[in-house]
Amino acid sequence: MTQQQAQTNVRQRQRSAQTKIANSYYALLGLHPSASVLEIRRNYRQLSKKYHPDTTDLPQEQARVKFQRLNEAYGTLSNPERRSLYDLQIGYSRFN
Repeated sequence: MTQQQAQTNVRQRQRSAQTKIANSYYALLGLHPSASVLEIRRNYRQLSKKYHPDTTDLPQEQARVKFQRLNEAYGTLSNPERRSLYDLQIGYSRFN
C-alpha cells in the first residue's frame, strides 16, 4: 500500500466516524461526545420539555417518536457502561 492510499484510508475512516457522531445520540441532544453527565442531563431535560407529546405543537405521532428517541439517547448516555459501549460503536474515543 502506498503512502497516498494509506492517507486516503485514514481520511475515509475519519469521515465515517464524523458521520456516525453527526447522526448519534449526542447530536440528538445537541452535544459533543465529550459532554459531561451534567450537560447531558441538562439538554435532555430541556428537550424533553420541548418535545413531550403533551406540551409540544408537533403532531402527536411525530412528538411521540421524537420523545422516545430522546429517552433512548438519555438512557444510553446517562449510564457510564452503556455510554462507553456506545462510544466504541460510533468510533469515538476519549483517549485520543
